[in-house]
Amino acid sequence: MRNEAQKTNRLPEALIGLGCYASFWSNVDGIGDVMQLSYLGFFLAAAFYLLLFGRFESISPSATEIIMYSVGVLSAFVALFGSQEFSGEYTLLFLGTLILTSILARSVPLERLLDIGAATAFACVLTAILADGRDFHRALTISITSHGLFRYTPLNTHPVLMGLIFGVGSILMARKAILATAIAHRVAMIVGSLLAFIFMVAASARGALLSLFIAAITAVVLDVRFGKGTRWKLMGASVVAAGVLAISAGDKIAAYLDAILQLHSHYRGLNSGMTGRDVLWARGISTFVSDPVVLFVGGGLRSSEATTIDFQTENSYITILLDSGLFVGGSLILAFFYALINARRLSRNADASDASKQLLFLVPLLVFVLVQSFFERQLLAVGNPASLLMLVVFVSLSLRSRRRGDLVHSQAPIPVFSGESDDGGYRGAGQMTLGKQQSSRGG
Repeated sequence: MRNEAQKTNRLPEALIGLGCYASFWSNVDGIGDVMQLSYLGFFLAAAFYLLLFGRFESISPSATEIIMYSVGVLSAFVALFGSQEFSGEYTLLFLGTLILTSILARSVPLERLLDIGAATAFACVLTAILADGRDFHRALTISITSHGLFRYTPLNTHPVLMGLIFGVGSILMARKAILATAIAHRVAMIVGSLLAFIFMVAASARGALLSLFIAAITAVVLDVRFGKGTRWKLMGASVVAAGVLAISAGDKIAAYLDAILQLHSHYRGLNSGMTGRDVLWARGISTFVSDPVVLFVGGGLRSSEATTIDFQTENSYITILLDSGLFVGGSLILAFFYALINARRLSRNADASDASKQLLFLVPLLVFVLVQSFFERQLLAVGNPASLLMLVVFVSLSLRSRRRGDLVHSQAPIPVFSGESDDGGYRGAGQMTLGKQQSSRGG
């Protein structure tokens, strides 16, 4: 029965992946608006197929879903009474996406969503290389233009959004590389994960690199199991390797990273307040508390765009509060962080079972997204692959305890790392443009 259900869901799983992948093209001139909305067609086809032929579980809404729907309904009322056409249009789009997401999350297991994310990320890596391979090389060789550092932006994807998309992709492909049973599949995922990381460096996405570093530490502490004595051996080997590297090429490596990450530049350096984000955050908080209406009910989804408030928040949490107010918006932020607690609980309870390897890197993935959200405003969005996938993941995770037979078993045990056997000026940045309305992103 399990195999038949998996075969039944194969087509909708592919449609979910295609929908997320299509949104990667959302900033391409000429076709961006169409590609940005095309995910709806793929998600709708997947949901329709699952309702008719697939495995759909009738589950009552989770608290996370109720909060998300409250965000949409509240935004609709605010947009209606405030005569905000763009916010109203986006709200309808968000609610439609959320309805489809609720159907998909009740039909496709969380483990399969993570697999779909890895496949989508690999497709995005290949697309970026084929479409803008020369720019990739140019960015890595550090080129300074009249506008400053040349940063890698395939398909006009903003550098900050590059960090989100390929940070999520790097983690998901690393997970799949560990779980893969075929050598070719494992090699492809390893190469894809490494390239995704290098893309982040080429885009000089420093917030994402910091978030990925924190996620990597989380993975080592919580997810990677070591054989007896291996942890100390690896730590010793790492110290020795780092020492050798520092002695042989430390100065060159430090100089390269300083140049490509612009750690000491006037505009983007360490003393720039995170490229002026500290000033933007202060303005965002001031705007939030100074208007009683915004404070209590928000201004509606996408009311915090630069076209409305004259600046970008560059912070997902401030954006959510400005759009949805203290109570609903605050509840949504708490729901996102509760997902991290829920993921850790699931992962811990799954130890010593087949579920533990399927939930591999789920906690680090959420850590990356939640930390990265301090530097960008895509945590609640539907216009890019990472945000779309994470929307489904958050809903699926909130339903996890209510589903029956959700585990998709893997044929390969999770590897234990030991030498012995072990028994135990860009466009849109992924926001929906809806015609002529666009948003801009700062570096």
